[in-house]
Formats: sequence, C-alpha cells, structure tokens
Amino acid sequence: MLEDVTYIRATGPEFLDVLDEVTDLYLDIRHGLDDNSSINTRASFVDRTTRQAGREGFSGVLARVGGTLVGFAFGLPLPPGRWWTGEAEPPPPEILDAPKFAVIELDVAEPWRGRGIGRALHDTLLEGRPEPYAILTTTPGNPARAMYARWGWVPVGTAQHAPDAPVMDQLVLRLDD
Repeated sequence: MLEDVTYIRATGPEFLDVLDEVTDLYLDIRHGLDDNSSINTRASFVDRTTRQAGREGFSGVLARVGGTLVGFAFGLPLPPGRWWTGEAEPPPPEILDAPKFAVIELDVAEPWRGRGIGRALHDTLLEGRPEPYAILTTTPGNPARAMYARWGWVPVGTAQHAPDAPVMDQLVLRLDD
C-alpha cells in the first residue's frame, strides 16, 4: 500500500461537497468503455448519487494523493427485505431477510490501480459495519470481478439496473465472520 495516500471517510453531506470532483473521476474511469448505458452519464450519476448520499447511513471514503482524488467508494444500508432495483434475481432468503450494506461504487483511477488503494477503500468502507452482509454488483469479465472473488465475495445471481444497462453479477460478502 502507498504511504502517501490519505483515506478520508465522508458522510452524505461531506460527499456531496466534492460530488463534482467525484463525478469527473467516475466519468474519466468509464471513458472509452463499450458500455454506453444511460447509467454512465454525468446527469444519471449525479442524480442517483445525490439521492443515495441523502439517505440515512450513507458512507463514503475518498482516496487522495496530495490534493488529487485518485479513488472513492461509497454505499448505504438496505433494510431486511430490500434488494437491488431493476431486474434482479432474488438472493437466498437469509440474505434478503437480513440488513445489508450495498457497496454502490468502488473506483480507482487507472494510473493508481494495483497499488492496494482499491483494497484500502473497500476495507475502510466496510470496517465496523453492523450489517451481517455486504452486497455489490459488477460486470462479468471485468478485472474487478476477479478482484472481488479474491477478497471473498461470492455470486448470488444477476441484476440489470436499467433496461439499457449491462447484466451484472450480484455478489455478497459475509461481514460478521
């Protein structure tokens, strides 16, 4: 792990204070991807992230080198019975019926990947969570998918968050083991 990376926890209002900077990094990371879905536009990201950051329990982490944002992660709790929006296969009942922490984004700028920043963002975001499970979705075949598997995440189905979005793998991580 890099010693010159600073990890900053952020509440919803604190995250919204840097939303323009986070959005620029989000779009930069997705530039050139074959996925042209509406969920990867500036307006869509800002709209959904603003709504999510306003929800109780929202948690974010920023990774900075000097003053430069090089990565971020955020998520929010989901109560028992709640699952992903869109077309999503339901998980096993013990997961659906439990409180969960949904990892919505975990992003690291290309030049900073492979240095432990993503893992530190992940671990900082999930550290001390009271929910027994964390959940996320990721694109099959994406290098992040293999990374999550190495970190102990297991598949529980697929989800498509919007009609023009790709079908994603749904993954779950037991937090209270």
